Amino acid sequence: MHIRDPKIIAGLAELNAELQHGASLANMTSLGIGGTTDLVRIRKHECLPGLLNLLDANDIQYKFLGGGSNLLVGDGELPWVVLQLVRPEPDVVFDGNLAMLMPPPTSAA
Repeated sequence: MHIRDPKIIAGLAELNAELQHGASLANMTSLGIGGTTDLVRIRKHECLPGLLNLLDANDIQYKFLGGGSNLLVGDGELPWVVLQLVRPEPDVVFDGNLAMLMPPPTSAA
């Protein structure tokens, strides 16, 4: 499946989601199999409800991709887009000659 509508693409950008057209799932699974589809990488996890609302409102089918381990995915063009949560990168704090990794802040529930 491909997301081509400029309004949806703009909505994804507003939600801090990165769209990759024609991603191969074979490159993302431990078994090295799988067709192609658009991949939506979600950088801000708190934007997930808005993202799902956007996709649902536009009748875009989706599946979540975890680590891709032991996942069987058909070949060819897939009828849904893949959503992937991107792990936030920790912040690096420098104190003199010392560099410390600070975990990203957790969102309050």
